[in-house]
Amino acid sequence: MDELLIITLSTILGALSGFFVSFIIAWYTENHLYRKKTKEERERYIIEQKFTKLYSPLYMRIKASEIFFNKDGILALNKGEWENVLKPIIDNGFHLASKELQPLLAEWYLKSYLGDADKSNKLLKLITEEYEKLSEQYLKI
Repeated sequence: MDELLIITLSTILGALSGFFVSFIIAWYTENHLYRKKTKEERERYIIEQKFTKLYSPLYMRIKASEIFFNKDGILALNKGEWENVLKPIIDNGFHLASKELQPLLAEWYLKSYLGDADKSNKLLKLITEEYEKLSEQYLKI
């Protein structure tokens, strides 16, 4: 009788410990590994939004302007280009800009040009630097 009790208890304890170990592994996998992946996906999504809605269109415009109008091309816009091209980009992506870029974009948005050469250069330099940083971050994720 004692042998039967020992066999039964050891079988039950073995099953319970196996269930407990598999439960812990499943819990750890679901909670820790899934959260890490989700965090990386969120970071990638935010970077993609910054690219598609703000930095990439502005950066493309800067580079195209450098080819056609030399350095100040992005600032030399007619009213139609401003209203139809750049104003919607700023409308849709302003919230994605860095805290340093936002005041310059706001001023540019209100005036539709920057008369100050220092601010113009700072704006162009900042957009280019931040675009390149985002590009590096995106490739690391």
